[in-house]
Amino acid sequence: MQTIPMLADEKIIACEGSRFLTIRIEANEPFPNFGSTEQEKAILAHAVYVYAWLDPATGAREKICTRPYADGYFHNYYDGRIYYTGNFRNADTPGQQAALLYFDTADGTEKTLLETIPFDTYGIDVCAPFSPAFAGVPQRYLRVLNVGDAYADCLLDMETGDVLPAPAVTAEGVRRPALLLACTASGQWLTTANPLDSYDPQYSLYALWDPADFLADGQPAAWVTMYATE
Repeated sequence: MQTIPMLADEKIIACEGSRFLTIRIEANEPFPNFGSTEQEKAILAHAVYVYAWLDPATGAREKICTRPYADGYFHNYYDGRIYYTGNFRNADTPGQQAALLYFDTADGTEKTLLETIPFDTYGIDVCAPFSPAFAGVPQRYLRVLNVGDAYADCLLDMETGDVLPAPAVTAEGVRRPALLLACTASGQWLTTANPLDSYDPQYSLYALWDPADFLADGQPAAWVTMYATE
């Protein structure tokens, strides 16, 4: 086991080879309760996210870029690109919108992948992107939540910006969207489908897909039943 000293508020968010991608907030003065007071909100309004490579063997850091704190959340690292939300409009209203941006570490420039993300329809999943986050194998697709239907996930193509609906599958006679979970070492995609009217973590049907069949609204390569039906 190795202990890796981290900076204040620094988090490991991805990895590439033997190095980690980290993010931390940098402000002119400390904020002990993280935005819980007007003073701290004012401090954060001028704060930045700092992205850096961390070599765990030596502890050395290589700064990649800084982005305004107001730009929003980190979403994914794929093919040398750091993806995050930015350019918010109509904040705190039903019509709130934002853009999906990425910083290209190859040429040091920021680009726009998706000009408008309608938050009343879609919400990019910050906590659980469709990716084997701890395996160091980045995926081309990011999981997107359909706000109008909690069981209708979509995929966001990190190369084209296209939002692709997930296929529906028939689970014990009931048609349900396949919810994306992870990618296996062999390249298959793992999904779950719940035939009940509401989510029940103790009863779910899992399936393995070949990605081409998934995107073509086909059928899974194999079903895995975790709980027997009554």
